[in-house]
Amino acid sequence: MGIGKVLGWAGALLATVMVVQAVSAGDPVSVEKIVDGDTLDVRREGETTRIRLLNVNTPEIGRDGKPSECLAEDARDYLAALLPVGTTVELAFDEEREDKYGRTLAGVFRDGSLVNAEIAREGLGHAVNIAPNDRFYPDVLSAEQEAAAAGKGISTLGPECLVAPQDAEVLNNAQAAHDEATAVIPLLSDLDDDYTFGRAGRVSARLTAVREALRALDSASERQSEFQKGVYGDQLQQDVERLGGDLAKAQRQIDSAIMVEEDRRDEARRAELAEQERQAEEARAAEERAAEEQRREAARPAPAAPAAPAAPAGSGGGGDTYTGCRAYGGNYAFTSVDDNGRRYAKIDCATKVQNG
Repeated sequence: MGIGKVLGWAGALLATVMVVQAVSAGDPVSVEKIVDGDTLDVRREGETTRIRLLNVNTPEIGRDGKPSECLAEDARDYLAALLPVGTTVELAFDEEREDKYGRTLAGVFRDGSLVNAEIAREGLGHAVNIAPNDRFYPDVLSAEQEAAAAGKGISTLGPECLVAPQDAEVLNNAQAAHDEATAVIPLLSDLDDDYTFGRAGRVSARLTAVREALRALDSASERQSEFQKGVYGDQLQQDVERLGGDLAKAQRQIDSAIMVEEDRRDEARRAELAEQERQAEEARAAEERAAEEQRREAARPAPAAPAAPAAPAGSGGGGDTYTGCRAYGGNYAFTSVDDNGRRYAKIDCATKVQNG
């Protein structure tokens, strides 16, 4: 074993001995009430004292109508199970004994185990180092890292648990919009389908609104609790920037495909209109040709009347001069032609016998 490791082990052992001595020197107290994951009341010297666990922070319990933070009740319930009412514990202190709220700041030990660290080891607390009180910070930090390595508790929380509720809604909407865009992108080659084209347009509009809302999260850190800031730190801004970049990239891809499809549809509409105009022009030309033909037909001269038949031989040539009775019908031989070209028979007016 190297000299460095020996010294490190010896230092750790010395620190442990010092803690045990400090705890042993403290007066035992009795647990009276669990307030939340990092706060409890104890009976000490006949009085109730509110204890704030040093170097660990747990999610906030909701009060005054505000919702509890993720795992807040879990942390409280875990501490209540670890320290049932009436349990004897020992307190150890650091440089400053009270916080600004008048709570006593302490490390709480049960059977030699640091409760502050046990909460973090369960994944329900975050290590905090608030100068000058850093006595228990290394133990709590190590326990928190164990929980993270095991995938327990706060290390598994998503962004929705580490920002204010209204900001969590923005993040959730942004992530949902990104998921929807991811589902639409493989369909961009089928935008000639009206449903898919409409869906892509709706997704693009949603991305625009979500990206605008996401930009407002620049001030989200101002609305975080101390616990949320401690756990999330700069990760919030990094997540917002990453998600915003992903949304912008997806929207560019979708909008580009939409623009190409709109151009194609515009060209198709222009071609359709041109074809409709061509067909309409052909119909107009056909109508004009038909009208012209009708005009020409109307302007043609009527055919000449047929010529009158020639007068029968021997009838003379100066027209019909017969003045007797005539028969234009009946059982006669129509041997004569009147001035109008009609055939008739010359008959006796009294006997009706043909006489010529």
